[in-house]
Amino acid sequence: MGSDGKTRDSFGDNLSELEGLREDLEGMLDSAAGWEWVQKPSESRYSTKANGDVVAHWLRAVGPPNQDGSPGEPYVAITVAQRGADARLGRKCRPVAYDRHGQRHVFDGGSSSAIGGSYDSDDWVRASMHRLLPENLHEDDIALLGVEIEQRRETP
Repeated sequence: MGSDGKTRDSFGDNLSELEGLREDLEGMLDSAAGWEWVQKPSESRYSTKANGDVVAHWLRAVGPPNQDGSPGEPYVAITVAQRGADARLGRKCRPVAYDRHGQRHVFDGGSSSAIGGSYDSDDWVRASMHRLLPENLHEDDIALLGVEIEQRRETP
């Protein structure tokens, strides 16, 4: 049975519905203005993903202990490492989470450091740590995670 309540009898009917759903989903997962996906949103959490010159390591962290001494609340932290020209030029990356309702949640920016060679070489590495606190979105409510990178600016 399809999402419209009608019975689907053939592969073609099912394929048409799936293609329509894929188009709807792709529109929901557009990158923000001025940004582009370097790692498109996916369900893979608590792993390491590499695409081109960007590596993202997703992990579960625990906040500081509560006042009563009980353990702090868990949250999602992501380390993003870049290499090459984008790192040298300082193009920022930022993780983005989607909740189960399709709402975007951008991770808090964190500390950043860079190690590089000469200014005109591409042997640079830049790393940054980001976090998504539970008051913004609890880890159990995360449906998809992705990483955006600033779009390149035209040089005159």
